[in-house]
Amino acid sequence: IKYYPALYNSIENMATTQVRNKATVIGNLCNAAPSADTAPPLIAYGSEVVIRSADGERVVPLEDFFKGPGITDLRENEMVVEVRVPPQEDKSFTSYVKFSHRSRVDIAIVGVAAKVLKENGVCKDARIVLGAVAPVPMRAKRAEDFVKGKSIDESVADEAGKIASEESKPITDVRATKEYRRHLVGVLTK
Repeated sequence: IKYYPALYNSIENMATTQVRNKATVIGNLCNAAPSADTAPPLIAYGSEVVIRSADGERVVPLEDFFKGPGITDLRENEMVVEVRVPPQEDKSFTSYVKFSHRSRVDIAIVGVAAKVLKENGVCKDARIVLGAVAPVPMRAKRAEDFVKGKSIDESVADEAGKIASEESKPITDVRATKEYRRHLVGVLTK
């Protein structure tokens, strides 16, 4: 909770207690669902996955690990053996919020993770990661660039939400329309 609050929040609000007691974070990532709750905060933290096979080991930034719905960068005979989450800066603030229909443990209609590094009241760096609104979890890089160098107040947060909404690439499915998802990206990013 103290060091990785966004990850803690994503896991606490993921699936039911029974599933969480049997499942793993690596399994959640390797499933490569665009709505995977652990992916956005781990990407926001700058995490990497360690992939191993009989031929050796390689390390891949998590944001590059996802290739499409249900598709990862894993090759034949490889498996993810570790998730490396780097230590976070003292002045960084993180959050993960998701919206789902019936309860917090349902699959996310939209999930947003954010990490903001502040120095002297100004955003020095930011990472905003969207889940369930593109074929893979995605960074909202234009929104990140917008908040850098600014003191984040209500109007800056509102504009960042609008920009992230424009960057998202949602689809319409049985859980929500693309328009509704786009609206939620703006609200949750703010």
